[in-house]
Amino acid sequence: MTRLIITIDGPTGSGKTATAKMLSQRLNIFHLKGGIFLRSLTYFCLRNNITTENDIAKTSRHFNPVIDFNNENNIFLDEENVADFLWTKEVNAFVPFVANIREVRSERKKWIREITKNMDIVADGRTLGSEIFPDATIKFFLTCGIKERAQRRLLQKRFGTDLDGVKEDILKRDKKDMEGVVNRLLPPKNSIHIDSTHLTLEQTVSAMLNHITSFLSETSQTPITELSEWWNHHPAE
Repeated sequence: MTRLIITIDGPTGSGKTATAKMLSQRLNIFHLKGGIFLRSLTYFCLRNNITTENDIAKTSRHFNPVIDFNNENNIFLDEENVADFLWTKEVNAFVPFVANIREVRSERKKWIREITKNMDIVADGRTLGSEIFPDATIKFFLTCGIKERAQRRLLQKRFGTDLDGVKEDILKRDKKDMEGVVNRLLPPKNSIHIDSTHLTLEQTVSAMLNHITSFLSETSQTPITELSEWWNHHPAE
């Protein structure tokens, strides 16, 4: 049977991860955080004082973080669970530089494709629908107003407590994402654009499920059982 690959791309704070997590739960398939490779590599390089582009590229060639497929929140480097260290201010500040290295991006692509081969997945991040899975079953591009993005970041309690400061950080990250070797905020080709500014998480997921069921029906693909059962009890709002 054809694999179900769903990608959700979008800028910082747009709700990608929360949406992807809930969507994967509804579909009963694996949720992959697309930034795990980059953040794990960034953390490893900072911890080992590897800071030049050339050295980071060399490190990425044999870099292999391990995901606990029974708990996506557990990420291991040499059997050490490093998940709690991947969203620190230091990692947040340095990860755009790491993500802008071409060889790192190539290694990230190989790593993601290898660990998810033969799996149905929902993957969220940046450039997943363009670089990693250009032939994904369905691609979404999720956006949101800057104020709402900052407020959502504040609720995560790991990005500061000052709304204006968080806004500024988000805008700086957007600028870095757009000015890199690849515009990481460019919507993937044939992606479905959803603006979640005025949508709840449930409404955003419902909108995506509506698109997914319509697509599977139009392409004569059989919706997976979990989707059909859930959708029968949760019609789109």
